[in-house]
Amino acid sequence: NDFALGSCVWSGNQKRARNIARQLDAGMSAINDLGGTTYMSQSLPFGGSKRSGFDRFAGPEGLRGLTYPHVYSEDWIPFMKTSLPPLLKYPATGKGFDFAAHLISMTYGVTLKQKLRGLLGVLSLVIFPPPTPSKKAQ
Repeated sequence: NDFALGSCVWSGNQKRARNIARQLDAGMSAINDLGGTTYMSQSLPFGGSKRSGFDRFAGPEGLRGLTYPHVYSEDWIPFMKTSLPPLLKYPATGKGFDFAAHLISMTYGVTLKQKLRGLLGVLSLVIFPPPTPSKKAQ
């Protein structure tokens, strides 16, 4: 079926009905009740899948769908200013990618080994930076 707005599952066994409802590709499922109950409860998100539509309205999920997130950051301590590490500035040294990769590994590594490998990579590039490219004569 190309449409999947809502479904109703009827069973004498509540657990079985719940398991069946979880497997259905539908936006909403009512268990041992009419499908209209999912629509009439305004605190529940309403919406379908497939050709019945994408996204939701009503409920917290519906409200989120009407928002346009805007993220910004700023220096909140006046004497501390953000600046790019020299390895990421221009003129490029050719080590910016390595520095960023080590920084990401250090910050987001899953294991302690990954974090330490990232830290050592960052430190090696900071302690022994590559030579700065010379400016071409004009």
